[in-house]
Amino acid sequence: MYNRDEIGKRIKSARQEKNLSQMQFAELINVSPPYLSDIENGKTNLSLEIFTRIVEALQVSADWLIMADTPQTMEYSSAELNQLLSDCSVSESKAILKMAENLKEILRAKK
Repeated sequence: MYNRDEIGKRIKSARQEKNLSQMQFAELINVSPPYLSDIENGKTNLSLEIFTRIVEALQVSADWLIMADTPQTMEYSSAELNQLLSDCSVSESKAILKMAENLKEILRAKK
């Protein structure tokens, strides 16, 4: 289901991961900073044109922005994890995977 609040949160998170301020990102996607703030706070609907600009500028999956738990997004996450581990030694990979398992347990325990 389309959820403006969740989409806004994911846009903000991805923008912050790219170390972009709202002002910088608004300029990059050719919108005003107040309009970007409204998007990130779930206060406005996105046009397809703006949505496309956001996806391209952040280099994220449109599926992930709309519905984070879709199977396509899970495949995308799997590809990202594989890329992260691609240059790791066996011991580094095992350590990262163990940390991921522990984090998963912690996150599920909070629900």
